[in-house]
Amino acid sequence: RTMTAYTKESHPREWAIFSSIDTNDDGKVDRDELLAECKSFGRESARDDLANALDKDGDGQVDFAEFCQGFAAIAAMEAAANFHPGWGGEGCFGLGVAGNVAGHMAQAGMTQDSGKTPANIFAFYCPDPPDSHSDAAGQGKILDKIHTFPVTTNIVEYPRDAGASKVQVEPEMAIFVDVQYAEPDSDGKRRVTSLVPRRVAAFNDCSIRALEGSDKLSEKKNWGAESKGISSRVIEVDSFAPGTLVDRLVMVSYVMRDGNVEKYSRDAPARNYTMFHEPLLAWIVDRINNQRNEDKWDDVGELVRAAGYPPHAWIALGAGTYTAWGEKNYLRPRDEAVVIVYDDAKFPNGPDAAQVEALFHDKTAADGIVCVHQTFV
Repeated sequence: RTMTAYTKESHPREWAIFSSIDTNDDGKVDRDELLAECKSFGRESARDDLANALDKDGDGQVDFAEFCQGFAAIAAMEAAANFHPGWGGEGCFGLGVAGNVAGHMAQAGMTQDSGKTPANIFAFYCPDPPDSHSDAAGQGKILDKIHTFPVTTNIVEYPRDAGASKVQVEPEMAIFVDVQYAEPDSDGKRRVTSLVPRRVAAFNDCSIRALEGSDKLSEKKNWGAESKGISSRVIEVDSFAPGTLVDRLVMVSYVMRDGNVEKYSRDAPARNYTMFHEPLLAWIVDRINNQRNEDKWDDVGELVRAAGYPPHAWIALGAGTYTAWGEKNYLRPRDEAVVIVYDDAKFPNGPDAAQVEALFHDKTAADGIVCVHQTFV
């Protein structure tokens, strides 16, 4: 009888998750490591059942072959959790800012209208409304695309649509905000009044650059349940003002292809965003309230209304520019990407090569670094 070989090459999805759980890198997962994984999904009580499902020989250790054979149990636990635990629950919207780093939109094949503000905003995730369904003022096609929760920590499902091509990592700093609303107007609609930042994460706003039949940017941003990435660790913030911690944060990304690590995007300090601090938050509020459904942009206010006025949002603030290698190399299945946000007071030259390599092996990042490592499958 032919024996199945279980390797990183033959089972890349399983390997990406296995290696993230195997924190001591000994090639096996023990019960403590399983407990940590269960805790990360808010499912601590599932540890023993999960261990029994995976540990076929009962030696207290799960090797990669056992992990692959029992992978359905891992998938079921993650599906039961429904949301990435750091996301913020069901009532949390997903937004992005387009064109907030000089030069990025030109590299992405788009034009920017002004050098003084970003281009506009887009939605990449719209939670289901708490009561009746809405077509968001005729934007039902977009709702159908972005109702699927797309965020993971270790996998990107490479788009399978025949008309989709040119996939790129977009390394971004994302902020989790409380969304505050005015009282309903005479039509029952509520305007956003302010966004209160709470924490920062490294975010992979992975994007399809060419999608046949697409006329909206948001259609290229969410193609299913594993099309975005966010770091498990976050940086707590209590201010978005100049001179605070956010001024020290820098974004960068790397890709591993065929065992070689390439720098994919240039180091991009958040303080160099086209717009930043409170003016950026105020501008996003204005765009939510006033952006219209025209050209490649959506009426985001209607999408927010369709979602039942979510109390929270993650907002990806804009991507940096690509290196020469990143600009000419689109992502392929089996590529791995690491998106990093680091504190340049602690890493004035950014993470060194050894630190970057360690992040590709899911080692715990040093204090002052948050990152997301994902494999394209």
